[in-house]
Amino acid sequence: MSSMPIPTPNSATMHNSAQRAMTASDQAARDAAFAMPLEEINPAYPPFFTNDTIGYYFERLRRDDPVHWSRSPVFGDYWSVTRYQDIMHVDTNHKIYSSDFALGGITVGDAPPEERLPM
Repeated sequence: MSSMPIPTPNSATMHNSAQRAMTASDQAARDAAFAMPLEEINPAYPPFFTNDTIGYYFERLRRDDPVHWSRSPVFGDYWSVTRYQDIMHVDTNHKIYSSDFALGGITVGDAPPEERLPM
């Protein structure tokens, strides 16, 4: 009995099947993410998570603005680093990049009162 090779997906077939699986509402959400002016994209905006559209905004940022400055009235202004190699660079260079309050860093959430910085 001869064995048939098992096809393995390549990026083109995976991409095409992902597109076929996208619903009209998914496509509308993706279109909205790609139409929004970059300066208005705030990855910490809660509805992006509750309606499961955050992935489209990160896809847009990775393509068009991989190190993105966001203005947030809730969390304060912050940077979003969206590409793997850039994230690894930031994550492994603690002397250059730090979110330590003592060094002026900002963390999403409340700092202890004695360490809060004016935003």
